[in-house]
Parts: sequence; C-alpha cells; structure tokens
Amino acid sequence: KTIIKIIDKFCNLIYRNTDHIVVLSNGFKNCLIQRQVPSKKIDVIHNWADEKSLRSYKSDNYFEKFSESFNVLFAGNIGKAQGLDVILDAAKICKNKEVKVNFFIIGDGLVLADLKKRKLKENIDNLFFLSSVPMNEIGRILYSADALLVHLKKDPLFKITIPSKIQAYMSVGKPIICGIDGDANNLIKDADCGVVFEPENSTELFNRVNNLANMNPVRLVEMGKNGAFFYDKKLSVKAGVQHFTEIFKRLMN
Repeated sequence: KTIIKIIDKFCNLIYRNTDHIVVLSNGFKNCLIQRQVPSKKIDVIHNWADEKSLRSYKSDNYFEKFSESFNVLFAGNIGKAQGLDVILDAAKICKNKEVKVNFFIIGDGLVLADLKKRKLKENIDNLFFLSSVPMNEIGRILYSADALLVHLKKDPLFKITIPSKIQAYMSVGKPIICGIDGDANNLIKDADCGVVFEPENSTELFNRVNNLANMNPVRLVEMGKNGAFFYDKKLSVKAGVQHFTEIFKRLMN
C-alpha cells in the first residue's frame, strides 16, 4: 500500500505538470477526470491497426472447405485474460443443438495447450486451432471468416480497455462479436459493426452467433462495411495523425 501511495502521488505530479494528456479510451479519460485532471486537458486517440498489412490479402477463400457452416474466428493472444473457455463452451452448445457453426482460434499463448487438451477430451469437433501466421497473411484469414470474435474476462480494468484486435477486425470489414464489458462493447455499438455479449457467458455467445448465422447476408455485409468506414474515419493512422497534429498546433498557440 505504501508503494502504491508513492506511485499515486508521482502520477498526480506528472498529470499536473503536463500540458496535455492523450489516452486510448474514454474509460481512461474518465479515470483521470476522477483524479481531478481537467477534462479539457485530455484527448482520446484510439490505437490504430497495421492496416496496410491487413488489407494486402489477394484472396478470401481460406475457409472454403467449411463453406457450408458459419465460421467464427478468434485471432490473437491466447492467455488467461482472454478467457477462451467460453468459446469451447459455446461450440459445445452449437454441437448439441446441431447448429452449423465452426469456431477457429489462431494465435499462441499460455493456455493454448490446455485448450487443445480440452478440445480432444470433450470431442469438440466444431472447434479448430490454426497455426500463427505473419501479419501480412492474417488479413486474408480474417476476411475469410464470417465473423470475428474478441473476448476478455470480467474485470474492472477491462471495462476501460479496447484491445487492438478490434481495430484490426474493423479495418478488414467483417462483423464483430464482442464480449468485453464497457468501452469495447460501446465502440462496436457506436460503429454498428457487430453484436455484443456478456463476458464469460457462453449461452449469450451462442445466441449472438446463432443470430448472425441466420441473419440476412446483406445485413452481415453492411455490418462489415460499417466497421471499415468507422475505422477509416475515426481510428485509422490517418485519423490518429490528424488528431495529434491538431493537438500539437493547439498547444503551440
């Protein structure tokens, strides 16, 4: 507690003596306001994605042999914070209800081996693990999926967290299924680029996936386009640089 108090005072000293502060989400901004930092001193500039690499794919038929099913992909770190058991649970519900949905997980992390063991033990044959690929190849895989999934466990910190994979997902223009309390879910709603569900709730995840699988394909395409448009307008490198430039000019005057 003593160390935390010292760090807390040091942070407050920095905030008071800084001309301006840029944060990555509205949740971070609200936290600083609660620490008596003036709102006008804070700007929100979200992270952007490696859009050049993500959009460099030449084909979109990666899941061609699974074309008779609705294919949901999670891409990224496979750690404890991601809580990916929810995917396995939702996959089992799909299997039991004979809903034609496949889940794919691509990436690496601390719990990957445990998830693979559980898949084999419980015979979850509508779940597949894919090997990691370079950034210039991931765009093709993301775009080939019918929907892209992002999830974090229930935790107060994650309510103000927006994982960078959301920007990556939006940039390739595919519907997003988001299970993160707070700012991340709000971003999906604001962009009208997907659906949200309660974190760690496999039944809700199943319901959202099932709804998407039975949705008019035109609406699915519209969701993806909404995400790409929102990304280009508000989250892209170009938008971020422009926002930083405006801040620098304001501070120099």
